[in-house]
Amino acid sequence: MDETLIIFQTLLDGRYVGLFDGYKDCQKATHLGRRWEQLILEVCDEYFFYQQVEEHDYPNLNSLQEYDDGIDLDDYKFGEISLTSPLGAENLRKLRYLHRYIIQRYEQGLETLLSPEQAKKWNGIYEETDKYTDSWLSSGNPVIREHGSFTSS
Repeated sequence: MDETLIIFQTLLDGRYVGLFDGYKDCQKATHLGRRWEQLILEVCDEYFFYQQVEEHDYPNLNSLQEYDDGIDLDDYKFGEISLTSPLGAENLRKLRYLHRYIIQRYEQGLETLLSPEQAKKWNGIYEETDKYTDSWLSSGNPVIREHGSFTSS
């Protein structure tokens, strides 16, 4: 997903099109960027608890590690967590559980989370974007895989 976020942002803000001095269709870039935005937010809401964590901004997913007591999260009821500001120690512990769970899910790979219908949408927009960007995604993917992702830095 890392390479997707990079190209997604450059499509939305016009930097990608700007590199081609009118050669690339700006409307097509924006349309692709908005479709990526929709899919990314859908996945973040559905699998990474975006609605619950969006207001609680921390530098990275490991920044609350001191609040983690290491309990097994297999049966934890994440959907029932309600976090309100300011966060006390109990809510910071719950937020850390969410962060740990998000890390675990992210490391499993997006392909393990998506339904067949979602995977079809992602593959379709990936291919369309790769074609539009002259294989930018498929060229960048091996580099990111080789050097690791940006998960918990």
